[in-house]
Amino acid sequence: ETIRVNVMMLKTNGEFHKGQVVFNITYVNGQVYLNDFPMKSGVAHITCQTVILENGNLDNLPEQQRLGTVSVRIMVHEWPLASSSDLQLVVIQEEVTEIDGKQVQQEEVTEIDILVKDLRVLRHSNYTVPLKESMLYSIPRDNDMLFTLPNLAGKGISLSWLFCFMWVFLGFF
Repeated sequence: ETIRVNVMMLKTNGEFHKGQVVFNITYVNGQVYLNDFPMKSGVAHITCQTVILENGNLDNLPEQQRLGTVSVRIMVHEWPLASSSDLQLVVIQEEVTEIDGKQVQQEEVTEIDILVKDLRVLRHSNYTVPLKESMLYSIPRDNDMLFTLPNLAGKGISLSWLFCFMWVFLGFF
């Protein structure tokens, strides 16, 4: 599922303008992915390249699309819904903290709720909640897992191979 996160971005003249960060969040066979990067339960702080949509000063100007470096906090939390069933609720929340090294302001967090049984998605929904009322906001940043994803476009290396190597090398398997 593609989500667009609304942010206020700082321009070089010190003013803010509206923008959106585009993420692809998927759930496949019990695994949550952010832009094809496998996520574990908990909170991760990831720096990666993704699509940025920007408006000009006025809302009626056409969107401009570009690739940018984004720092984002992602929370993945899994809850069993009943002790005797295989039903599980997977909750994902995000908070964009920087774009191209500049801090951004984000007032609402996108939350994705996925209802799962036997690793199959039964239902999913997404909605926004005020940042300060989100679970992610209440979790201290001190324990975030930190990842920086390299820009491998055109490097002739498979992303899936890199992630597999990284998970094995870092001891996550």
